[in-house]
Order: sequence, then C-alpha cells, then structure tokens
Amino acid sequence: VAALGLIPFLFATGPGSEVQRPLAIVVIGGLISSTALTLLVVPALYGFFDDQPADLGAGAGVFEGALAAAVSTEGPVYAVDIDQGLLDHISQRAKQVGLNNVRVVLGKYTDPALPVRTVDVALIYDVLHHIEARDEYLKNLATYVAPAGRIAIVDFVPGRGGHVNDPTQQVSKEQVAAWM
Repeated sequence: VAALGLIPFLFATGPGSEVQRPLAIVVIGGLISSTALTLLVVPALYGFFDDQPADLGAGAGVFEGALAAAVSTEGPVYAVDIDQGLLDHISQRAKQVGLNNVRVVLGKYTDPALPVRTVDVALIYDVLHHIEARDEYLKNLATYVAPAGRIAIVDFVPGRGGHVNDPTQQVSKEQVAAWM
C-alpha cells in the first residue's frame, strides 16, 4: 500500500523530478524486494532448516522472527553482525516478542565467529557485497556449516540494483563459486 502512494513520483516531470523519481524507485524497489524475500525466499528456505539457521549480516533482525518460526523451539537461530548496537536491538526485540531461541553473535570482518560448527543454513541477504575480504569470510563460514548444510546468498545482480556504479560492490555468481 505504501508503494502506491509513491507511484506519482515515478512519473513526475516537473521541478524536483530529478530527486523524486530516483527516490521513489529506491523506496518502491526496497518494499517489493523485502516483501518478496519475506513471502517467497525465506519460506522456500524453510525446507532446508533443521535446527540451526544463521542470519549473517543480520542488521536490525528482519528475518529472525521468520527463522525462529521455522525451527523447533529448542533450535537456536543465530543472528550474526559486526555491530553490537544492532545485536542489542535484535536481542531486545526477540525478548519483547517471546523469541527465546534467537542468539546474537558478534562476528568479525573475516569470520562469522559462530559458536557451533553445525549450522544448517547460513543466510547472507544483501550483505556479501559489503564484505571486503569476501573469499576469506566465505571460507571461514564454510567451517561452521554442517556437512549437509547450505549457504544461501541473496545479493544484487552485477550491473543492476544497488551500487550499480561501484564495481567494488559487485559480486558475480562466478566469483562466489571460486571463493567457495
């Protein structure tokens, strides 16, 4: 519904349209992608969860509720970030809504620093392109994933989406395959 109010900005041609149009594109795109992720991607990943998913680059904890619902009440959901303030927010919010199985983990720039080596699914959503030492991070991450576990990476397609004009923020499937 919020996106509908921004549609007129997409077609603006008057003064200020050079600001309105890109802003509307970013906001509407964000609303659409977050909705699609919540309604399509996370439920599709549910089938892979057993008892220990990890959200790497958890940020404000958008996915922790859905991940916590996907596992048994005993199974922990690891929310990993390098920002202690964001982890404090996730922890506080999890307590408020009664998610007792969410565990926050202060990761490192080159290592998620998970407390276990049996993660079923490691979700990296819109984060990999922000990691400088991607190859080292992914190699370290692989040591925390269970033998039958998976690493799910959802990021921008190079040349499209966010950071399109910054080649250092572009990550291709081929690069990820080489790093894994």
